[in-house]
Amino acid sequence: MNHHCGDIIVKYDGAYPIWAFLEVIPFGRLVSFYGFCADRFADKNMKNNYYRLLTCKEIRNASAHSNCILNDLKARTASHDTNAGVTKALMSIEGMNKNFRKNRMSNARIQQIVTLLYMHKEIVTSEGVHKKAAKDLQDVIARAFKNNDYYKNNPMLKGTFDFLKLVVDSWFTPE
Repeated sequence: MNHHCGDIIVKYDGAYPIWAFLEVIPFGRLVSFYGFCADRFADKNMKNNYYRLLTCKEIRNASAHSNCILNDLKARTASHDTNAGVTKALMSIEGMNKNFRKNRMSNARIQQIVTLLYMHKEIVTSEGVHKKAAKDLQDVIARAFKNNDYYKNNPMLKGTFDFLKLVVDSWFTPE
């Protein structure tokens, strides 16, 4: 039995209150449950979020299994177009041009990362959690640019970092 949730499983023995159910199911099952609810309530916004969460699940799984995230940044590796809500939010960023966005977002990994950032921005309602994420993301961006002369001759990596910095700076402004 899982030592993180074993007590909850034993205590409720299959008759879980919703909070306990959400605590014990894996993320993939949570996304499927969310999709079920979207269908059940015929909620278009929930259905859009469901598809965005599927994209988030891909990057979450890659990260959880220690996959190399930035090993292939070439364009046109995404299996589907970027979600319209994400695209709209990207186009509202000052300094974001259409070609820059389309090129970067045609990469599967970048599409997944940016969709995850978008979902955090849209779903997380706790100001404290959002501020902490903003600080952590700003730290990651600062670290990426700390020795940017190392990859000044790698336009793909430099362009990707520039793109992600533009997104993070717009959506996760530090306090």
